[in-house]
Amino acid sequence: QLSSLKSLQTVILDNNQFTGQVPGWLGSLPVLAVLSLKNNSLSGIIPNSVTTLQALRVLALSRNNLSGEVPDLSSLTNLQVLDLEDNSFGPHFPTLAPKLVSLVLRKNRFRFGIPAEIGSYYQLQKLDISLNEFVGPFLPSLLSLPSINYLDVSENKFTGKLFQNMSCNDELTLVNLSSNLLVGDLPTCLQLDSESRVVLYAKNCFSNDNDQQHPSDLCHNEALAVNIPLHEQKHSRPIAKAVLTSGTVGGMVGAIAVLWVGFLVIRRVYKPSIKTPPTRSITERVSPVNTAKLLSDARYISETMKLGASLPAYRTYALEELKEATNNFHASSLIGEGSSGQVQFSYS
Repeated sequence: QLSSLKSLQTVILDNNQFTGQVPGWLGSLPVLAVLSLKNNSLSGIIPNSVTTLQALRVLALSRNNLSGEVPDLSSLTNLQVLDLEDNSFGPHFPTLAPKLVSLVLRKNRFRFGIPAEIGSYYQLQKLDISLNEFVGPFLPSLLSLPSINYLDVSENKFTGKLFQNMSCNDELTLVNLSSNLLVGDLPTCLQLDSESRVVLYAKNCFSNDNDQQHPSDLCHNEALAVNIPLHEQKHSRPIAKAVLTSGTVGGMVGAIAVLWVGFLVIRRVYKPSIKTPPTRSITERVSPVNTAKLLSDARYISETMKLGASLPAYRTYALEELKEATNNFHASSLIGEGSSGQVQFSYS
């Protein structure tokens, strides 16, 4: 069983046809540094046991059928590469440790906003959150992160106004702002001609290029439509109800006061023996509105090793080496069998 290999540092099972859930026993591998299950048919959620992998530096689960909220990964202080592309994760932005070098959340179901804390990810070089449903203000600080060189926030509904005098990191090679609700002027630092930089910004409402931009009114109206996230809209109804109830109660109290004064006048004039009924106060406890927290294609192994992450080395093996390591694919080395063939392991 793989779960018994306590010294296992690297698990790479990309490009297979594995089904089922991400195994929870992965949390029992105390020195696991690389976990890559890309391009399979895994479903379900990321197990919480993954959050105990203190040595984990690469987590790559892209192109599966995974869904749900990403567990709190802030305890993974060594995590440098997180690739969750092309799943159904969401809706909140994941909680992460600040040492990330590459963060890819492309093509998921994230919405609401991105946390301001991502502006302090000083080691972040690649950020791709395109093809989601993010709303709220775009963070201009992303353009000037000290290590950023790849930024793609396209195909969302980010709002906000950009200015020509905003700063950018000189090392940026790609900036994709297209298909959002941004207005104002494209920063001058993104307009400079450079053979090493690609800047895409069509389908916003910038004043720089009217041919590829929407009218400013469209972005304004769309921004008003999406500026209040669904979780805040749910809380807005009880507020209105509470205000209406308070107004109604106030009116009732006023009416009761008038009737009571009239009753006292009549009683003084006619002095009937009427027993005064006990008064009753009407109160309603209104629950306060809790603002929900707003929850920022890496070549994960090679890129991280280039960045000096000191990940465990790995390489491809020749057929002769595999035969020798598995005793000519003996049954004793068999892990399992799927539609693509058998999976075996050996000690090296």
